[in-house]
Amino acid sequence: MCGIFGVIGSSDKFNMKDLLLLLKHRGPDEQEIYQNNQIAFGHTRLSIIAQDEGTQPIVDDEGNVLVFNGEIYNFKELAKKYLNKNYCSDSLVLFDLLKKFQIKILSELRGMFVFAFYQKVTKTTFLARDAFGMKPLFYSKSKNSFYFCSEYLALQKMTSTNLSKSAFYDYLQLSCTVGKETLDSNIKQLLPAEVLIIKEKIIESKSYLSLEDLLELKQKKGFTNEFDKTCKRHLIADVDVGLMLSGGMDSTSIALSLKNSGIKNLDCYSLSFSDVEFDESVQAKKIADYLGYNHIKVSFPQDNFIDYLEEALDKLDGPFGDSSFIPTYFLCKEISKTKKVVLSGDGGDEIFFGYPTFMASRVQDLLPKIVQKLIAYMYEDSKIDSYTRVNFSEKLQRFSWGMDKSGILRHLAYMNSISPKLFNGNFLKTGKKLIDFSQNSNQECFYYFRQYLSQQILIKTDRASMANSLEIRCPFLDVDFVKNTFFYPSKTSLIFQKSKAPIRDYLKNNLPKSLLNFQKKGFSAPLYKILPSLKALVERKHQLNLNCTREKLFQHRFFSYNLLVYLYFYPSDEALKVFHERISLNCE
Repeated sequence: MCGIFGVIGSSDKFNMKDLLLLLKHRGPDEQEIYQNNQIAFGHTRLSIIAQDEGTQPIVDDEGNVLVFNGEIYNFKELAKKYLNKNYCSDSLVLFDLLKKFQIKILSELRGMFVFAFYQKVTKTTFLARDAFGMKPLFYSKSKNSFYFCSEYLALQKMTSTNLSKSAFYDYLQLSCTVGKETLDSNIKQLLPAEVLIIKEKIIESKSYLSLEDLLELKQKKGFTNEFDKTCKRHLIADVDVGLMLSGGMDSTSIALSLKNSGIKNLDCYSLSFSDVEFDESVQAKKIADYLGYNHIKVSFPQDNFIDYLEEALDKLDGPFGDSSFIPTYFLCKEISKTKKVVLSGDGGDEIFFGYPTFMASRVQDLLPKIVQKLIAYMYEDSKIDSYTRVNFSEKLQRFSWGMDKSGILRHLAYMNSISPKLFNGNFLKTGKKLIDFSQNSNQECFYYFRQYLSQQILIKTDRASMANSLEIRCPFLDVDFVKNTFFYPSKTSLIFQKSKAPIRDYLKNNLPKSLLNFQKKGFSAPLYKILPSLKALVERKHQLNLNCTREKLFQHRFFSYNLLVYLYFYPSDEALKVFHERISLNCE
């Protein structure tokens, strides 16, 4: 895994070596730059496949150039099929394939990636991102130049900052931005399965794999064989691979698949909290012990917590509102001391409809309007009574927020950080952006695959891991696996049957009943501990006095977290105004 950046056009005003240092944590093994009159490309390398080869940027005698961040798991098959040559490096295979086929080859790549490929003869640059958006790429343009970079804050140093008020309100609700947008209106991000073609200041955007093609309804193959294939494919590396084992169904199924495939030794890492409501390490250890794998428990910091929190925020690469970044960061930090690569269960909930919101939406469709109105009246403004996890009363409250809505707006309401009525027009503006972004796709699938997964789950995974020079791979997010196993459940199946049926059956057929007590927890953080420390950090960093009690912070704790993280990076007048109006005054 790596970091890449580049300038197309004039790069005279930049010190390329300084820019390279900003990305060194993404690739501590090598850092190289290629520069000519048309382009300047930089690359930092975390060597995993072909450690003695694959130095980048790759440049040939014709002047073609490639910088690539990611892994192509089927590179040997593609080399045999199209290049008739043996390769040890996936980056060299990608380079030769792009020279031969340009972007026509993208639909056949299996892996996670972003890359920039410069074709000298046509003076054209191609930027592309993998089908799920596992690796990020940000870009910006000026009058005479085009810039791209693996990280948002590093790119912001190459451009003038212009914070977007519209994106700010999207972020407060969603914990992230919508589509191509970032919090800076001068910076965009490449979408999943998108390719940009840049030639003589003309920029063309194409998608090489639509969501409809990815999730097409066709005859599905058996789960077990397809899952074992994707898990085995994700082990390709010249270094030892570990597993992030939470004790939940998704990561447990990966551990089980590896065992069934003959993997005898595996280090399994899980995070331990002193608060039993958040701790999943006990269940994870039981799974690892049963499979004969080594379980390594990582304890979440308890002492000097404000210093640990500041360290994590400084590695966050800009405002990002998912508080589970904090424990994910510290788990990755400990894993990186002994591993370069680990597997993760990310993606299982999206593919097999594991989130409670899927069932909630179907229940809502069955309820008479009078019952919907009653629930909305009873729970919309109820106070939370738990400082730990979301309890049943709070779930009903979120359920009530979606009562008069459908499609993307319903799921936006369920997942919102605060009651939609408190945001009035801003809620509808964010919803319209999501609807426009969906382009008439199945809105439920689109929201979770193209918005929640790529903009929140995978951004968190990338930032937490790469800040610690660690690569995380997601076997569930394999194009072939998804195409062969995804199916859209009926309206009643998620109500009268348990979710994630293929995974449940797989585990039930291979594990003793005593290990099948899976409860949907999610990888969350103790906000009751984080919020006061975060508020203190913002006040200390910017010499502010945020007049607010702990109870007010907690009344809308997810919204409070989003806003405080934004203030940590950007103490703008608009953000301070919202804090005063929505937290200091209105949360009693």
